[in-house]
Amino acid sequence: MVRAVLPTGDETAGRGLVLVAALCQEWGVTDRKGAPGKTVWAVVATGLRSPA
Repeated sequence: MVRAVLPTGDETAGRGLVLVAALCQEWGVTDRKGAPGKTVWAVVATGLRSPA
């Protein structure tokens, strides 16, 4: 499980994943293959129910 770490009060960046974690049901991070950076995915409830 990935955990978002809250930055200290004087840092100017680093709150994005804390917001993602607070607003979604599940999330994760995957390294990008062949390119710099990462991919962040999230599962967010829409309030809509699937048809029965």
